[in-house]
Amino acid sequence: MEPLLFAGIVLTILYFFLAKKDFVKSIYYLIPLLPLDNRIYFNWGLERATPARWALLGIIAWYLLSFTLKNLVVIKSLRSLKSLRLETRITEDKFLFLLLIVWLIRLVSTAWSLDIPASLNINIFFTEIVLLYIVLRKAFFLSGEKFLYNCLFIYFVTGVVLAGFTPIQYYFYKFQGRILPGVWPLPNSPVRIGSLFWDVNHYGAFAATIVFLSFSYLVTTAKKYLPLLVPATILVVVSFVATLSRSAFIGFGVGLSAYILGLAFGHRLKALFLGIVTILIIVSSGFCLVNLGFVKIPKRLVERFSSLNFSYRVWDSSINAHSALILGSWQILEDNPVIGGGYGSFDKRFRETPIAKDYFELDPVKDAKIPAHSVWFEPLSATGLVGTVPFYFLIGTLFLALAYRLRKSLQNKERNSIIILGVFAGLVSIFTSGVFYSYNLEFFYFFVFIAVFLSWHNLQKIKLSTKDIGIVTFLVVLAGSFIFYKLGRPALSDWDESIYALISENILHLKGDAFALVWRENALRDGNGYWFEKPPLYMWLTAFTYFIFGINEFSARFVSAIAGVAGVLAVYLFGKKMFSEKIGIISAVVLATTTHWIFQSRNGTLDILTAVWILLAMYSFWKSQKTQTSWKWVGIFLGLVAMTKGAVVAIPIAVLSLFVLVDFIFLKNKLYRLKHFLTIILWFLIIAVPWHAIEIIRFGREFIDSYFLYHILERSQGIEGHTQDFWWYLVVLKVWFRHWAVVLIPSLVFSIYTVVSNRFSKEQKRPLVFLILWGFVTFLILSISKSKIQWYLVPIYPPLAILVGWFICWALDRITSVSFTRLWKNISFIALVFVITIASVFLLIRWKSMWFLDDVNRDIATLGATVSELNDDSAFLPRKSAVYFYNMSPGPAYFYILRFSRPVSGNELSDMIKSPKGKAFMAISSESSYKKLLVKYPSSRIMVYRKEGDFVLFGKDWLTVPPIFTQQPYQITPAEYDPFYFEKEMFGSKWFNE
Repeated sequence: MEPLLFAGIVLTILYFFLAKKDFVKSIYYLIPLLPLDNRIYFNWGLERATPARWALLGIIAWYLLSFTLKNLVVIKSLRSLKSLRLETRITEDKFLFLLLIVWLIRLVSTAWSLDIPASLNINIFFTEIVLLYIVLRKAFFLSGEKFLYNCLFIYFVTGVVLAGFTPIQYYFYKFQGRILPGVWPLPNSPVRIGSLFWDVNHYGAFAATIVFLSFSYLVTTAKKYLPLLVPATILVVVSFVATLSRSAFIGFGVGLSAYILGLAFGHRLKALFLGIVTILIIVSSGFCLVNLGFVKIPKRLVERFSSLNFSYRVWDSSINAHSALILGSWQILEDNPVIGGGYGSFDKRFRETPIAKDYFELDPVKDAKIPAHSVWFEPLSATGLVGTVPFYFLIGTLFLALAYRLRKSLQNKERNSIIILGVFAGLVSIFTSGVFYSYNLEFFYFFVFIAVFLSWHNLQKIKLSTKDIGIVTFLVVLAGSFIFYKLGRPALSDWDESIYALISENILHLKGDAFALVWRENALRDGNGYWFEKPPLYMWLTAFTYFIFGINEFSARFVSAIAGVAGVLAVYLFGKKMFSEKIGIISAVVLATTTHWIFQSRNGTLDILTAVWILLAMYSFWKSQKTQTSWKWVGIFLGLVAMTKGAVVAIPIAVLSLFVLVDFIFLKNKLYRLKHFLTIILWFLIIAVPWHAIEIIRFGREFIDSYFLYHILERSQGIEGHTQDFWWYLVVLKVWFRHWAVVLIPSLVFSIYTVVSNRFSKEQKRPLVFLILWGFVTFLILSISKSKIQWYLVPIYPPLAILVGWFICWALDRITSVSFTRLWKNISFIALVFVITIASVFLLIRWKSMWFLDDVNRDIATLGATVSELNDDSAFLPRKSAVYFYNMSPGPAYFYILRFSRPVSGNELSDMIKSPKGKAFMAISSESSYKKLLVKYPSSRIMVYRKEGDFVLFGKDWLTVPPIFTQQPYQITPAEYDPFYFEKEMFGSKWFNE
């Protein structure tokens, strides 16, 4: 037997007897082993068999043995059988219940895994994690919160000890020339130190939690311990910084923001002031030292952390590689939206995705096994939407419960409130950096579980039933299966989608800024190229998704897709709040299977997000009728409507105003108060006014003329070829609401009958009046406007879906009200949902061409990629030379040609072709247009560089033309033709060296 394997077995036996002697103390002794992750030091006998896993095995073995023996004894009597039920009841522990659901789904997913050994291995690990939760739960029940605070202190001391290895590792690397395990020396880069961890980025996440705990102990511990705590804190901070982990730094920044807000909320002003002053002193001292020349910052270090700036995304291979892995998770989901690709088979599934080719060019590790790289997105690729929803419930309930516990403890100035704040900030930190790493390690789950038990009593108060989880999962799977199916595969469509995508990209590339949107570079160079057509919220959100997933079609559509799924859930909640849970479910199914809703959710445009903001404003308004606490949310969501699609906010304002009048005058509702409307107006102005005010101050008449006068007033009068007659939207409803349009007719007829009839009470009429007015006013305003496009109608679908759901449930109640028992009524409802869902899914598959568009612009994307790949090849096309496009849609052309480009007329292109001394040029046009030009102006100097489908990339080949022909680059500044000119200039400044 190998010595290390023998050592592991001995450790298991030792911890078995420790648990037998004192179960709680055995957990304390386990904590120092949790971070020992380095595979060189700590692979004891078996692959990934760390000391922590050997020790945990012993504790779990004792727990299972004692549990089994206890229940074998007590099961002999009825009284003991009752005790057994109490001991094993798990539905009362909401977190454990969700954890077991996630575990079961992951275990079952092994059946369709492409890598069974890897799936079994990762499932064994997750089973260990579930058992870790159970043993921690047992210890918590034995010792209460004292156990938790002791665990946190031991965890903190362990972190300090691990931080002590950092200076030792650095000393051996710098002065002895020895590279110890945990040290990452990269070519032309500063060394990165990861203590006793295998992955320095994992250590960075661990160290961030220790830093927040050290801050908390500094604030709360007696002064006599400060001589120990201050050096320990400095050591931990230095060790954390030495990781140079960008993901950990991002997480730490978000966690630090939460920590500072917590101190402010808890009125710990002295600690807050001292902390801010310390940070300012350190930062200002660093700037002074650099500016005076005493310190030189290595160029590669600056490049590494400047890449956290959005504008650096394109050329930083490390961040691009992580974005590719994250995008790969979604592409696996796109192909397997319901059940995913199998837990543990990420490597093989990822290699089948379109992004894999780009990833292996960035990170040439084709022979290595590629693990999932995100806490948040691993469930998507592994278990699809079925397994992701319970996992998100798991994390969401934890954060909600811990935030509630933190708020109460800070308000009541509890002794350990700052310790809880440190745990909360650490949790925020690791889940933020978890966007880029999966952290399938014991320390991560241990810290999460400690946070669970700190919020234990609040967690149990959360109203979350098995039925709630099942309904939400069903609706997300139903909507997401169509919305996310191959979402990023087709190229961007003409006009709006590609325009918004490029504007979002330009925010990142320093062309304009977040408050000065830019679409066309060639217009910007003339000083009048700012884009004022729409408010910026959608573009801001899309720019953020570019940071996570990279710049691609999926990212451009992600915001709209998420909004589409969220809209289905919001309709469920609205129908449930307004009528009943059954009506909410049917209404959500109706919306989720509406072809127009699916189509627009798959399109990276503003309409679905706008419709969801309107829906949430209406929901908040209705909820406020009973709770009287949601009025501000009405104003907030109306403000978000204004920040997404400007003038469309007139629709919900008109609906709400008319309903209040009808409700007050005809239905005699006396609940409304002036303060309610003032609250709505105040919050609306807080959200909507600042951006508009900044634009008016900054651009003055130019913004007013473009945004207000042209794009709101003039376009409503039917310009740009979009005029239709008044009743045109009825045709749109018939075509796009499809099978639900048939049910809508009796739904409207009977709802109107209910409103005007004296047989129904005011309480029965009010929700129907609200829905009818919502749909009618929306239709009326859109129909009065002469400018009509089919997607303008999208905001009408939520109220129509609820009306249809109400009518279907009413019809079912009439059928089953005579002789059906309550049980059979429930069974009949489930059967109805099943039949409606199956029938709708069948129809949607038949109508796939309506919601899944052909990849019509893929040829343009391919030619644009060709230009991008050869950007720096002077034999192909000098970087200063513009790429022209002729007789084609400008939106996709601007987006896919990743360098300076502009449209040209036929005459301009003809002049360049026929001129013996004309500009060097490259152009893209349709093949038919290209052939017509050549027939009219034949030229031996024109050659085709690439043909793709119906489009051609062509130009003058200046390497073979006579000397009389000279290159005449388009006269623009480097910052315009090279998006990264600013950064390159900055790196040449006096601040940095090689």
